[in-house]
Amino acid sequence: VVRMIISRHSKYQMVRREHISQAINQVLGENGREDGHRSNRGPGYNKLVLDEAKQDMKEIFGMDLVHLPTLKGDSGEEEPNKRRKTNNDGKTKISTKSNGSMGLVSCLTPKEKQVLQRLYTGNLISEVDNERNTNDAQFYLPKYYKLNTPSSNMELIKMGIILLIIGILIIQENHINEQDLVKILKKFGISDNLNHKIPNLNMNLTEFINELIRKDYIIRSTPKSKQTETTNGSFSLGVRTFMELDPKSIFEIIKDIYGDNFDLDTKRKTVVTIERTYGESI
Repeated sequence: VVRMIISRHSKYQMVRREHISQAINQVLGENGREDGHRSNRGPGYNKLVLDEAKQDMKEIFGMDLVHLPTLKGDSGEEEPNKRRKTNNDGKTKISTKSNGSMGLVSCLTPKEKQVLQRLYTGNLISEVDNERNTNDAQFYLPKYYKLNTPSSNMELIKMGIILLIIGILIIQENHINEQDLVKILKKFGISDNLNHKIPNLNMNLTEFINELIRKDYIIRSTPKSKQTETTNGSFSLGVRTFMELDPKSIFEIIKDIYGDNFDLDTKRKTVVTIERTYGESI
């Protein structure tokens, strides 16, 4: 019903009760529901639906559906449903009755209209939390989006290496030198040779780390030197890691990575770092 009313309003068309009944019948069917069974649609059912629709439009759109008065015809003569009344002082007053047509009008208070005007005339390209502006076609979409399960073998390999790097950072108390990170990754068979591509990812380790930085999985505190090929930065966990992984999940991931080597000292470091990083106990 709300969609129908707003659609007709956008086309400069009035709304009548038969339009509301038609919209309800399209959803529920002539007999009551789409499955053909009759429902308890009494005489006041359409009015109940209309009242709820009007309430939604007031709260969401700041608009109210009101009955429109009958206007004069093209000839300038009064319509038949206009009645003349004579007051006690002898003055004649024209009373206008509605012909059943309804239309949308604003129900915002003056203060609310001022706020709306400031928003409309202000800076329309202001950024929001997803770092998109109102001119972006994906303005209302979240910045980060990931399926619950890997969609391909490439995605599976990528997430495996991401979880490995996150686990290493946790063990190192959320801070590790880039050279030390590369040295540890070598033990897992990931080469730092620029000519060596990670299987199925078509990128070397340096490119992969830069990809994680770009996607906010990790943060490099010191930029990579532009003069040399040496890496001299240090890493910590990025905001996307906190969004996608909860503390208990990270603990289980690290436990699985270390396997039998997950001793008491490693467990203590893991718990302390996770609690310190996330600000909550596990």
